[in-house]
Amino acid sequence: MLNLTQSRQADSLDRSIDLLVSRLRQRLRDVARKPRYIKRLRNEGYLFSAAVIMFEGNQKQNALLRWPRTLFARLALILFVSMALVQTLSVWLTMRERDQTMNNVMVGYIEREVTSSVALLDHLPAHELQSGCQSW
Repeated sequence: MLNLTQSRQADSLDRSIDLLVSRLRQRLRDVARKPRYIKRLRNEGYLFSAAVIMFEGNQKQNALLRWPRTLFARLALILFVSMALVQTLSVWLTMRERDQTMNNVMVGYIEREVTSSVALLDHLPAHELQSGCQSW
């Protein structure tokens, strides 16, 4: 194993593989006295003895869509999804508010223009009003 992992020759008393396997066991939470994943074969080496599950087709896709295992991952997922939803709603609300404001401004401009046009027409003398209507 040392030849493959570290590209050097190992002595018969070299314990670096044992140290690496010990660290790996710690990460896997495997106990050396009752191993579940890594078993030691005397005078031969180590054996990975965990069950391997093969996924096919839809099973693999379903495995990718599972709920996260750790509380931190679940809370992070909930936080991310809620922030994305809030951001989307905020953008939608801002766009709707701008649209309503522009409609109100444009309707206000039209009302003022119509009002001023009617006021001008009311102040015109009758003969100018009739001659102006005939030219239209």
